[in-house]
Amino acid sequence: MSFRIIKLNPNNKKHIQFTYKMLQERERIKNKCCITNFILPTIKQHKSLLKKFPFICYYLLFYKNISYGIQYINKKYRYAIYYHPEQLREIIKKYKNDAEIKDKSKRLYVWKELLRRHPEIKHLTAEININNTSSLNGALELGFKPSHTVLYFKR
Repeated sequence: MSFRIIKLNPNNKKHIQFTYKMLQERERIKNKCCITNFILPTIKQHKSLLKKFPFICYYLLFYKNISYGIQYINKKYRYAIYYHPEQLREIIKKYKNDAEIKDKSKRLYVWKELLRRHPEIKHLTAEININNTSSLNGALELGFKPSHTVLYFKR
């Protein structure tokens, strides 16, 4: 299996840098994907948060040796997954003929592996921006079901 998940090590400089890179990408496209008023922390604040580890689990996502995303479950049982678009494009371009890239069930490996490693998890929620159809469809594909709609008012 070329897809892998690696547990976050909050003391590993490369892990900190990659997860911060993911936050920077989230900041860049926040109007499209975010559901909250996301404010990019400093690298020092980010490192401090990861060391406190307010998560049930946190994994870096890899295809072969290319890190392309993160997935985690926080202590409120909220699931989040983020892909870095440049990394994904690199994987698709470089490995477009790999059977694992073409096979949807293989692409779901990172989700299935998270559930396998954490059998204690019985329920999760995922909050997704209504304009982010890719993530909405992805969550449905993973087995999430709509439960209610949250509307947001801002002056």
